[in-house]
Amino acid sequence: MDDQSRSYDNIYPNVSFNTRIGKVKTQISYTVKTQRPSYRLLSNSSLYIDRFSIQQGNPTLKSEITHNLNWIASWKFLQLSLGYQQTKNAIIYWGEPLNPNEYTILLKSINLNKSLPMLNAFISASPHIGIWESRLSLGITKQWLTIDSDGQQLKLNEPRFTGVLSNSFTLPENFLLSLDMQFRSKGDLRNVYFDRFNSYVDISLRKSFLNDALSIEVRGDDLFRQQKSKTLLRSGAYSFSKDHRYDSREFSISLRYRFNTTKSKYKGTGAANDELRRL
Repeated sequence: MDDQSRSYDNIYPNVSFNTRIGKVKTQISYTVKTQRPSYRLLSNSSLYIDRFSIQQGNPTLKSEITHNLNWIASWKFLQLSLGYQQTKNAIIYWGEPLNPNEYTILLKSINLNKSLPMLNAFISASPHIGIWESRLSLGITKQWLTIDSDGQQLKLNEPRFTGVLSNSFTLPENFLLSLDMQFRSKGDLRNVYFDRFNSYVDISLRKSFLNDALSIEVRGDDLFRQQKSKTLLRSGAYSFSKDHRYDSREFSISLRYRFNTTKSKYKGTGAANDELRRL
């Protein structure tokens, strides 16, 4: 079948330019990437959800192709990034009647018949003052998408705001205290509306012994149990609401010992070292 047996001969350019203006480092880049649909999305097997809805894959899905234009500027411990994306064949969930005279809805993945534009803007700060090292990132993601909903044009353009704050405190006697927080606001992502503020707060205390070969960590995740979300899937004449609540609040104690630890004497620089530092 032509819709399921395809030949791919796309070209994916990757172009970037770096320069320095005074004390400000800046980079602009343009890339084209592809995202293949997973085997689960391509499967035509059916999953029974309830008597009103059935979920099924779509063997005729096309790959997404995204054009990315990014600009990054950094000065001391501050960084600003702007990105614009244009995605062709974006994959979304869609609902249609299983049969004309039944109330059962068939949910499956489809490709949008138009490009999906999206704008990202983030500002980050990484100060290091004495025993305190921190990273704060604030950003906004906004898309422009209009779909047909029961004969009307529905605009899904509400932006989502994100904030991440990571703190670490180097204390005496080889103690390390970490406090991490993150939040996401309400907003649209493709044809899904996130209808609840989502956040979490994690804290940990680590003590190391024997030149960092032995360590003990006490950790608490999602202390206020705010890692939950409520979503609304807009799909033509149908809307599907889900309330997600996770058992994400937990307390743990970890004991680690590293055998035969050796310190590397290599002090060179290069692309390999840069890649390792990002891991």
